[in-house]
Amino acid sequence: MTNWVISDPHFGHKGILKYEKIRDFNSTDEMDEAIIKNFNDTVSEGDTVFWLGDMFFCKTERMKYIVDKLKKTRNILVLGNHDNGVSKTKFKRFGFMPYRMYQYKDLILTHEPLSEVNLKILSEYGITKNIHGHVHSNIEGMNQDKYKCVSIECTDLKPINIDSLSSINPFFEYNIKFNVTNAFGMICLPLYKIPSEKELSIDEVKEMAINLLNKQENDYVINEIKITKKVLLDTEITLLRGAR
Repeated sequence: MTNWVISDPHFGHKGILKYEKIRDFNSTDEMDEAIIKNFNDTVSEGDTVFWLGDMFFCKTERMKYIVDKLKKTRNILVLGNHDNGVSKTKFKRFGFMPYRMYQYKDLILTHEPLSEVNLKILSEYGITKNIHGHVHSNIEGMNQDKYKCVSIECTDLKPINIDSLSSINPFFEYNIKFNVTNAFGMICLPLYKIPSEKELSIDEVKEMAINLLNKQENDYVINEIKITKKVLLDTEITLLRGAR
């Protein structure tokens, strides 16, 4: 599963067409359909999407139409200044869990960019960057080492991978269980663990696991290989790297 972030779709908002050149559409319907298509072409069902506010400028019936056309994802909504007209209950009913702000790894997610003073305070607690929307294409003068605007005008009208914005990289651990047959019959070998700083394909893990098994110089016939993946973050990574 992949984690995405997007902000300021402004579904149904006629006024936004006048102010943002990248929204070169003849109508709000045309704009909405383009954003929906870009979204569906980017994410997969079951992914997590962080929406950083200013969602709908349309009636409930139109909201339902849009939501029904979007791929089914886990939706976390950071409320924007234009979301006051929709109740939290309605957002939940449409599948969006609303928050005022949200921490993800070393990122603080907000609708409006935080002040540099507040961001400096948060940096003492491990926050390295403010991911936000609100300003649309008007990012001139903003320190891109500290701020990242994900209004769709800045992301080619589609979500972007939020993990690419974090300075915390995941650490992957693959657990392999072999069911083999040897001279004594069918047995299950003890669990193998393969650590990796990059995500591996199933075929890559299988090849590494078989090579490890062959080094034992036993006459095994492999009946079954079960592979499970664990993603470790934050302090878990630090502890693992410190132990190696």
